[in-house]
Amino acid sequence: MRDVAVLIPAGGVGTRLGRRTPKQFLSVGGEAILAATVRHFRRHPRLAAIVVAAPAAHAVRARRLLGPGGTAWDDPVLREHVGRLEANAEGLWRMTQRCVTEAEATGVPSPLGSAVKLGYSELGQEIAALGVRLLGRRAIGWDPESEDARVVHDYLWSFQSTIAAGTSQIQRNLIAERILGMPKGR
Repeated sequence: MRDVAVLIPAGGVGTRLGRRTPKQFLSVGGEAILAATVRHFRRHPRLAAIVVAAPAAHAVRARRLLGPGGTAWDDPVLREHVGRLEANAEGLWRMTQRCVTEAEATGVPSPLGSAVKLGYSELGQEIAALGVRLLGRRAIGWDPESEDARVVHDYLWSFQSTIAAGTSQIQRNLIAERILGMPKGR
């Protein structure tokens, strides 16, 4: 039974390595890191699909490197969705950094903390929902020990994050009062 899907993030740009070439295209042992990674996963006996998530600027190079073969990543709607999720995650990370910097400077937690908590809770739900969507029908009947079960578990568990540490509605009220300066609701 082929019921395993692999998502390979290939979004590096090489800055941390001090290179102009993105890490996924660097050669190790005569083979690009991305090609070696895909080759490794292609050997899995239950492999159904491999999705390589690369920025649009590197998509052509990745396709050339990996050769022909349609993937879920060829779906422009999926690419747009993943890009939006990535942009949201990056924005939340920047807000998190700002909150920490403000707290260090003032000794007081930033009011943006509510926006960060709300954003991460809802982003986590969206990412988990995408995982279930990619599973398709396999999300319905799964072996409790399978990777599919883990994806479904993560999806169901993601709903708790909008309740824990203040519900999303409470966070919205705090944002309205503390950040936007709106009066308290009754």
